[in-house]
Amino acid sequence: MLKQMALTLVVVNGIFLSLACITLGLRVWIRSTRGALGTDDWLLLVGLLLFAVTVAMSTMSAHYGLGVHNYGASAAEMQNGVMYFALWQLFYVTSTVPVKASICISLLRITTKKLFRGILWALIVLSSISTFMACVVVWSTCRPMAATWDKSIKGAKCSSLEMIIALSYLVSGVNVVTDWTCAILPAFILWDIQMRTKLKFSVCVILGMGAAASTATLIRLKAIPSYRNANDYLYGIAEIAIWSTVEIGLGIIAGSVATLKPLFNKVFGSSTDPSSYADGRTPRPYPGSYRLHDVSKNKSAIETTITGRGENDRSDISDEDTASQRRILGRAGAGLSSKQNGGGITVTRDISVEAGSNADLKSTERERRVADMI
Repeated sequence: MLKQMALTLVVVNGIFLSLACITLGLRVWIRSTRGALGTDDWLLLVGLLLFAVTVAMSTMSAHYGLGVHNYGASAAEMQNGVMYFALWQLFYVTSTVPVKASICISLLRITTKKLFRGILWALIVLSSISTFMACVVVWSTCRPMAATWDKSIKGAKCSSLEMIIALSYLVSGVNVVTDWTCAILPAFILWDIQMRTKLKFSVCVILGMGAAASTATLIRLKAIPSYRNANDYLYGIAEIAIWSTVEIGLGIIAGSVATLKPLFNKVFGSSTDPSSYADGRTPRPYPGSYRLHDVSKNKSAIETTITGRGENDRSDISDEDTASQRRILGRAGAGLSSKQNGGGITVTRDISVEAGSNADLKSTERERRVADMI
C-alpha cells in the first residue's frame, strides 16, 4: 500500500497526466477542425507520450519505495525503486525537449524578425544539447548502468553524485530560461500586429502561460541536494519527481489551453471575435474573412468610366484614388446587368498598379496565424 510521499507522487502523476491528455486532446481536435494542425502540435503529442512514460516510471518507483523512508522498504524494494528512478531520469529530460520546442515553433509561426527567430531557434538547440548531455551522464554514471541500482555488481565503476547534481541544476536553468523567454517574447512579437489592445494583451497572457511551469522548476531546485542523502535516498528524491511531474504537466497544459479560446467562446457564448484587426475597433465582417491591406507604398492609378441610360434617377459619384472618376447613370446600386438596370451599361476601366513593399501582406499573414493559434 502506498504511503508517505509515494502516495502524493502517484496522486500528482494521475492529476497532471489526465489534465494534459484532456487539454491536448481538445487542442488537437480544435486545430484539426480548423485545418491548422502543425509541427508544434505533433511535437506536443510526442512530449505527452514521453510524459506518460515518465509518469509510469515514477509510479513504478513509488510502488517500490520512492517517497518512503529507508526503514519502510526492504533492500530488494529499494533496489527496484532506484532502478525505475534512474529510468525516470532519462525519460524526464527527454520529454522536456519536444514540449519546449513546440512552444518555440508556435512562436516561430507568427514572427518574421530575424532576432526573434534566432532567439527561438537558439532555445531549441540549447534545450536539445542540455538534454543530450543529461542522457549521457545518467547513462554513464555507473558502468555498467545496472550498477546504479545494484551495488553488488563486481568491478563496477560509478562517478560522483556531484555530476548528477550539477547536471540537475543545468537542466533546471535551461528550462527556466526557455520558459521565461517564451513567456516574454510574445509581447514583442505581437507589438506591431494590428489587433485591439485588449485582445493583444490577452493573447500575450495566454501564450505566456508556459512560465507557470518554471515555478515548479524553481521549487524543485531546493530538493536537488537530496541526491546526497544516502541514508534516506528514496524519500528525499521523491520531491524532485513530484515537481518534475508538475513542471512538464503544466507545460503541456499551458501549451494546449492557449488554443482553446474558440471552444470557450462557443461554450460560454462569448461575442468577442479574436480576429478583430486593422482599425483596432471593428471585427471582421464575416467569419473566416481577413481584412486586406494596401501592399504598395505608391498609390495605384485607377480610372473608371461607367456610362448608361437609366429609367428613373441619376447618381453622380466622384471617388479619387490618385486619379479615379466614376459616373453612374441609372438606379444607384442597381447592378451591372442591363436587364436589372433597365438600360445598357458600358464600363471602361484603366488600371495601373505599381508594386511596393510586401510588409503589410506579411502582417496580414501573421494576423491569420495568430488567429489560428488561439
